[in-house]
Amino acid sequence: MVMSLRHCIFYQTQKIVNLSRHLPRAAVLRHKLVRRALAQFSACSKTEDSHVETGEAEEAMRKLADLQTNVGKIEQALSSPRFHGAATKLEEMQKVAEHLRTLKIQDEDLNNLNVVHITGTKGKGSTAALTESILRKHGYKTGFYSSPHLVNVTERIRLDGAPISKDLFAENFWQVHDELFQHLKPGETLPFYFHFLTLLALRTFIREKVDVAILEVGIGGRYDCTNIISQPICTAVTSLALDHTNILGNTIEEIAWQKAGIFKPGVPAVTINQPDPSANQILSSCASEVGCPLYIASPINTTLGVDGEVQQLNAGIAVQLARLFIDRMGDRKKWCQTACVPTVLPGPTLDPLFKKGLAECKWPGRFHRVKRDGVTYYFDGAHTPESITLALDWFIAESLKELENLEGQGKQVKSALLFNKTGSRCVTEMLLPLSKYCFDVAVFASNIITSAHPDHVPDRRSHVSEQMAIVKTHQEAWIKQQSCNTQSHITYTFPTLSSAIAWLSRSTDALEPGALEYPQIKGDTHLQVFVTGSLYLVGNSFAILGENIC
Repeated sequence: MVMSLRHCIFYQTQKIVNLSRHLPRAAVLRHKLVRRALAQFSACSKTEDSHVETGEAEEAMRKLADLQTNVGKIEQALSSPRFHGAATKLEEMQKVAEHLRTLKIQDEDLNNLNVVHITGTKGKGSTAALTESILRKHGYKTGFYSSPHLVNVTERIRLDGAPISKDLFAENFWQVHDELFQHLKPGETLPFYFHFLTLLALRTFIREKVDVAILEVGIGGRYDCTNIISQPICTAVTSLALDHTNILGNTIEEIAWQKAGIFKPGVPAVTINQPDPSANQILSSCASEVGCPLYIASPINTTLGVDGEVQQLNAGIAVQLARLFIDRMGDRKKWCQTACVPTVLPGPTLDPLFKKGLAECKWPGRFHRVKRDGVTYYFDGAHTPESITLALDWFIAESLKELENLEGQGKQVKSALLFNKTGSRCVTEMLLPLSKYCFDVAVFASNIITSAHPDHVPDRRSHVSEQMAIVKTHQEAWIKQQSCNTQSHITYTFPTLSSAIAWLSRSTDALEPGALEYPQIKGDTHLQVFVTGSLYLVGNSFAILGENIC
């Protein structure tokens, strides 16, 4: 009797949900009939893992993932020549502003967030994380918006250093979704993925009454959704290099101009002495044009919670940003005097709270080690030739330390590369620094997961066949670069990341057809795997390995 009742309730619940798919979210799971049916079904089933009781959080994740499908259209629009004009900038910002008005968010609400706005090509996420950690140790309630996430989208929106809960995410998601949905005009669609998440983050920070919101730019700066903030407390530009050239331009000057778009009149900005002098010139020129005081930070030398020598440079920016923020919260007139040339800031004396914030900062996926039985994974989400070079230096140094220890125990050790890239970046340039190191095997795989952490929501923008074709081009580029070397290099391709990691871990789980044809590495051999090329690769690997990153 109970089983038939379960099936009856399940059928009626599914019928209601299916009929309401075309209605605003408020009419679906919040409808009292659906809630009653779900409650009855839960009571009858007596199980916690019911496939019906999916929950609003999980459904929100899936709904958000659907917004990824229009990313291609957005990237095409962003890379068009007309996008570089002031008229289009106004048009794009007007869309963001319109959505904010729909959500009843005013300029005053945004400015009361006390924003620290950070852009750059390399290190912007690490700099933002270090800044957030310092300010949190000083007693500020922090909001931190970053991208991309590694395993779960809630990582992008953090309160006091921790990803927001699934319940809070779902609550705010559906409020934003419903309000925007109800105001759509004929032919309009919901905002694309990053645009939507930016609105969600701002709404969350306002409602949670944070003392400071650290916003990491998505792409560029000048036309980025986060650039809707008119009066931040301070801004920063980290190290610059060529990246997203189809959107931002093909020269370092164009890149610098895009990044300098976050400069605001009378708002101090911090940068570093850029490797390319022309980048310094553009940043200085843009700062002068808008009346933005520009300051130059230097690397520091202290204990950090994030690994990698380059992080001392990012920490130098973070320390100065935190210093400016604290000073300007007391007096907004501080640090707002413009100068003819950028001002070089002296190395600060770090008080205990600064040191504590730097030492206890956690920023997974960058210079990150994960140990498993017989395998040590060295992760870094580097995605430019310069960043990959720095990450490779870190891998060489750290793996050598481990090698000496393992060989001292009489163990045989081999090295492997696991690589994948995303976007329009030049794979030949990215692989060039890696080709100078003699990996015993190079593995190229798609980012697709077939078995993963239960919180992970897969990317829906492409399929195995599409990604596998790209993977083959990565392998071909690698083989071409190895042709000048006398040592024989072994390379394998896998249609999914799950099968690649299963092979590296010497497990038969999740191996795709054809993958079993590859020779297995001896079980008594310890494998050192360098994983790099994109943060998506790193994040999906964490999901497969079940790595706890919170």
